[in-house]
Amino acid sequence: WQRSLPARDLILSMLALLAFDSATGSAKSADLTVAAVAMPSKVTLLDAHLQSVGGAQRLLSAENTLEWSQLPFVSSGTDVVFQLDPGSGAAVISMGMDFVPLKPFMETQFRGILVQKAVQHVDPSQPGRCRGRPVYTASPGDVLCVTVQVTSPDDLSDVTIIDLLPGGLEALDDSLAGKAAGPVLVPFDVRWPWIQQSREIKRDLVQWRARYLYAGTHSFTYACVANVPGAYSLPAAKAFSTDHPEVMGLSGAASFVVQDLPSASAVSSPMLLAMRQELFESKIGKLGFSLSEARL
Repeated sequence: WQRSLPARDLILSMLALLAFDSATGSAKSADLTVAAVAMPSKVTLLDAHLQSVGGAQRLLSAENTLEWSQLPFVSSGTDVVFQLDPGSGAAVISMGMDFVPLKPFMETQFRGILVQKAVQHVDPSQPGRCRGRPVYTASPGDVLCVTVQVTSPDDLSDVTIIDLLPGGLEALDDSLAGKAAGPVLVPFDVRWPWIQQSREIKRDLVQWRARYLYAGTHSFTYACVANVPGAYSLPAAKAFSTDHPEVMGLSGAASFVVQDLPSASAVSSPMLLAMRQELFESKIGKLGFSLSEARL
């Protein structure tokens, strides 16, 4: 089992294991102690007693998560030994790894895929396109364009691209009803229009899933708006093969600054007063308070 597998593969795997348990009867009469030990350091990775009966003691699955610092370090490699005590039933054991860098990489990291990321201005004459050199500063309300460029020397199937947003930027979802107010960006390289791909926009990240990528360079683009002023970390974008997460790449991390408006008091004060008046009329006024009481 791998956490990066798509939901469809996980569901099919669960159904296959359920059918196997039903055929062997292991789900009805399971009573087995399973352990996984890393050798030669003898570090226990998993130790569980699985049983399908016993009321409160019933346990059909178990998992254990270790930090990288807890794993044994040996120069010659590590072997995992699985230990099974006498019992009944069948158990399936698998391992996975989440790669989380201890420190952000300032340079691109190539592990089979080259990833490059740039924040640019939107080209008003060509909606859906970015223009100009990469920018690292913006003002609140600026609409920007983020491009993640993925280059692979080989054909890849089922590739995931994840781009984390800095705290001062908010991704714009052009699939919403109000998309006409902002630019409509091309989410995928138009050179391969027949390739199935999907995009999911969340508050803190944008994620693409491409069923197939031909060898070459592909661009993934989305729009975002600068909001809260401040200095933020510009995280690296990541691309990896869903079936083989070790085939991956990271773009270089950087910093991004959302500058406050030059005349913040002149611009923001009327806006804040209007927002407070609207809040009073729609919410606080219904409770019977006056505006002066609401301020208190």
